[in-house]
Amino acid sequence: MGPRELFTLLGVGVENSLYNARLNLREMALLGRYAWWWRLKSGLNLSYLLDPPFMVCRRELKASGLPQSDSTFGETPLLTAHRLLSELSVGPADVLVDLGSGRGQTVLLAALAFGARGVGLEVLPTFVGRARWLAHSLAIEDQVSFEQRDFRSGPLPEGTLYLLSATCLEKESWRQVQSTMVEAPAGARALVVSSPLPGLCWETQWVRPVEYSWGIAQTYLQRRLGPPPLKSRKRRPGGP
Repeated sequence: MGPRELFTLLGVGVENSLYNARLNLREMALLGRYAWWWRLKSGLNLSYLLDPPFMVCRRELKASGLPQSDSTFGETPLLTAHRLLSELSVGPADVLVDLGSGRGQTVLLAALAFGARGVGLEVLPTFVGRARWLAHSLAIEDQVSFEQRDFRSGPLPEGTLYLLSATCLEKESWRQVQSTMVEAPAGARALVVSSPLPGLCWETQWVRPVEYSWGIAQTYLQRRLGPPPLKSRKRRPGGP
């Protein structure tokens, strides 16, 4: 890497740090009045104080079996997740399924702030273990579960709202995810980042730019059309 590339990379890093700092300040201003936000935020910060998420990804990537781009770390900020779930009127009747849940913060937020149930699918064991610890410490382990497995292939847990991102997935990985998502029940909704699910099975209800930890990305709200295939492998949240 030459000096020009190095300075460009450093500049991007500084710009992203400032961007996330602004997001965090806005998040505190808008969500800091809620006790659940302080509990969740402090739990996340404590869990990764000495072992940040990007170090977890770097350390566990090889053993995960995922292509390098598939495990690029990026998150939905709590403020963004809260706004999206509020707009979609998520509540206790909902089951949120996060494919590639990372630290699990969106699943945890859905339970704490909206009373929803949730399942996080994540291949990296440290993320799964710490998310389970957080669920226990926040007293919501009866509402959420975290499974350590490849989120690209089934069986797909049964849910009412699915979260997934195509931003860094390789073409073959995105094809696998699309195939797995055919198993979603009719009427289920999906929030998809960067690329929509195929229109034959999914109806797009809106498209808009949304803020994430890496920047602004197009996000699609879609609804599953028709019943899943007869051979689809169904699974209840947290089931065996």
